[in-house]
Amino acid sequence: NSGRALCRIWNYVPAINEMGVSGLENYRAFCKGRSHAFETVLGPRFEARLPAGSAVGTDSRRLAVVYVEHPVRPKHFENPLQVPAYRYPGAYGPRSPSFARASLLYLGSGLCDAFISGTASIRGHRTEHPGNLEAQIECTVENLAVLGKSCGLGADLASGRCRSRHVRIYLRNEQDLSTAMDRLRGCLIHPDDRVTVLRSDICRSELLIEAEVTAFGACYSDNSCRT
Repeated sequence: NSGRALCRIWNYVPAINEMGVSGLENYRAFCKGRSHAFETVLGPRFEARLPAGSAVGTDSRRLAVVYVEHPVRPKHFENPLQVPAYRYPGAYGPRSPSFARASLLYLGSGLCDAFISGTASIRGHRTEHPGNLEAQIECTVENLAVLGKSCGLGADLASGRCRSRHVRIYLRNEQDLSTAMDRLRGCLIHPDDRVTVLRSDICRSELLIEAEVTAFGACYSDNSCRT
């Protein structure tokens, strides 16, 4: 209604894996409310306008929502290895999660600001490698690489071909920090990246790690620019 479009939303959900007063897991109750809100504001075809997003746990008692909006509508992308989140089957709750896997805001001259959603070890709609951190990291990195190719950033998600790149890692278990960073350096995290690691519960209790990337002033095709 403001005439501006959503590019990215971060959601921090209290006690995300616990059962709430509604009888639903808090994440599923959040997804239900989020989906209804988007449908109310954007109409029955709201899925086509869903931005990149993430929802992870917070130790706070309050839901926190952070978003990026812009006068120009971004283009949204899905991962060919994953079912779009907004089309998950009913086993995941009464309303599906409402986000795109990536959103690109085109700036001209072959550049964009790229928002890659929180990504985990999920193929199709199923969790892969429950409880296995190293296998989940491998699956997550492959998901990000395939998504990067599908939206024109390349498998490396514009590493070395952007003004700045921010990588955020969510870890369920604090003691996994050293292993996760050792595995991610070189395959996802590179020396010029800004990196943030948060101890946070993930939206599915069997998931141990989630990763996201935000790249500003990024080249979005192999022929658009060189560094």
